[in-house]
Amino acid sequence: MLVQVDADHFTPPRYSLYGIVLNEADSADVRRWLADVATRVRIELGVSDEIEAATTAGVSLELIETSYAADVTQITWRRSRPEPEGAH
Repeated sequence: MLVQVDADHFTPPRYSLYGIVLNEADSADVRRWLADVATRVRIELGVSDEIEAATTAGVSLELIETSYAADVTQITWRRSRPEPEGAH
């Protein structure tokens, strides 16, 4: 997963999530999964701006160069824990 964050122009920050898939047929499922992940991020930490999934053929070099690689387990948290892991 790739993440772009714009904290300079928005409060709370806006972020975009991009999933890279091997098979184009998986794109819709990955977008839904990323949207579900985004619903678990508290508003004060950021608001989802764009969610997309594409194969490597559909991903630009610019996107790769301007994004952070992220493990969603590091930016989300279990409901039993009061604080997020990774995204402070």
